[in-house]
Amino acid sequence: MFCIYVFSDEDWLPIYVGKAKNLDLRVKQHLNRDRFRYDTWFYRWLNKQIREDKQFFVDILEEVNQDNWQEKERYWINHIKENGFNLKNMTDGGDGNNNQIFSEECQKIKSIKLRGVPRPKDVRERISKSHKGKIVSEETKRKLSEINKGKPCLETTKIKFSKTVLQYDMNENLIQSFKSLTEAALSIDCRKSSLSNAIKRNKIGTFKGFIWRYK
Repeated sequence: MFCIYVFSDEDWLPIYVGKAKNLDLRVKQHLNRDRFRYDTWFYRWLNKQIREDKQFFVDILEEVNQDNWQEKERYWINHIKENGFNLKNMTDGGDGNNNQIFSEECQKIKSIKLRGVPRPKDVRERISKSHKGKIVSEETKRKLSEINKGKPCLETTKIKFSKTVLQYDMNENLIQSFKSLTEAALSIDCRKSSLSNAIKRNKIGTFKGFIWRYK
C-alpha cells in the first residue's frame, strides 16, 4: 500500500503533494540534510520554514496501491491547483522526477554551480550513449548557431584542431608550412607521434634532418 500525502504551511495551505510507501521514512528523507543539495521550489520553501522556525504539517490525502498511485497523485495535484492553490510540485504527478519544470532562476543557479566542474567518467559515458543516433533538427542547429555566434573559440580547441607545423632547414630557413601534424608527418613518411615527440622534446625540434616547430 502507498499513500498520497501533502505538506501544508502554518496556515494549513497546501504546498506540496507526494507519494510514499512509508510516510514516516519519506518525511525523514525530506528533512535529511541532503535536502540542501536540491534547489527546487519545494525545498527552498522547506528550508525557509525550518530556518525561520515556522510550523508545517504533513497529512495523508488518500491511501492508494501500486496500480493506481500515479492516477491518484495526478488527481490530487490537479484538484488542489484547480482550487487556486499554488503548489510547489514541479511535475503534474505520477511520473517520479520525470518532466520536471525548473524555474529560470533555478536553471541559472544550477548552471553557475556546475560551471567548470568536470563530470565523472560514468556520467560522461551515459550522456554520450544517450545522444548516439540522435538526429539534430534544422531548427536545433539554427538555435545552436545563434547561441554560439560571436563566442570566442577556446584556446585549447584551437590547439587541438588547428596546429600549424612549420618545417625549417638546419640553418632555420623556413621551407614550408603544414596545416596539421598529420600532413607534416605524411610529407616525410613518418609516424605522427614520432614527429610530435621530436617537437616537444626540445626547443629546436630536429627530426630527419629538419627543424620542426608549431606555429
